[in-house]
Amino acid sequence: MFLLINGIKVQVIAALAAEIGAACEKAGVRPHFIGVGPVEASVNLTRHFMKLQYENNLPDVIFSAGSAGSATLPQAELFQINAVSYRDMDASAFGFPVGQTPFSDFPARVELPVALPDFPCASLSTGGAVIAKNGEKGKNFSDLTEDAADMESYAKARVSAEFRIPFFGLRGISDGAENPDGIGTWEQYLGVIDEKIADYFKRLQAAPDEFTKIVKALKQNSPEIRQTLRREG
Repeated sequence: MFLLINGIKVQVIAALAAEIGAACEKAGVRPHFIGVGPVEASVNLTRHFMKLQYENNLPDVIFSAGSAGSATLPQAELFQINAVSYRDMDASAFGFPVGQTPFSDFPARVELPVALPDFPCASLSTGGAVIAKNGEKGKNFSDLTEDAADMESYAKARVSAEFRIPFFGLRGISDGAENPDGIGTWEQYLGVIDEKIADYFKRLQAAPDEFTKIVKALKQNSPEIRQTLRREG
């Protein structure tokens, strides 16, 4: 279940097995799958964490891995996610900022730590719709304030925060350069992305002391690394 890096229990969370395939399996990356969309992600990840908590076996770190769409980032490239926002929530008619859940202290946009300082980063917008290059309003990449779009990461970040587990994001760009033409548009680069995710975790394993230092700083809430997910009380 866990990928061990210098004694740190890393759990990879993904939506579907299609996103994490043979290359990751060979590298020892065996994700827990929680389904598509913010609701499925929230329900299934909460259920999973509660089971692990009951067993006294929660992971030390979460990596949200998988695919995302972008009209500006290179297709089939992999990015660390340094911030994630929630595009579906809009209570602005009641005076709340767009993205902010009313009466919640969890931010509409969350900055995330990165594990490899020299690896490319991007920001992510989470919501329940497929975003297209020429989609209708609210479903168009030009409407986003972030670099890429997915359907689960913000929900995963919210649940991980509740269990006080440091959260990292990792996404390969599967679509977005052209308008989608069925599910094959999303599937075309998944094999390449799988290989790049596997290589990413091999790099982490090759530099375990640096990763350990980052995780230790996160758990101590070090001011040297911004990490807003671990709320105290």
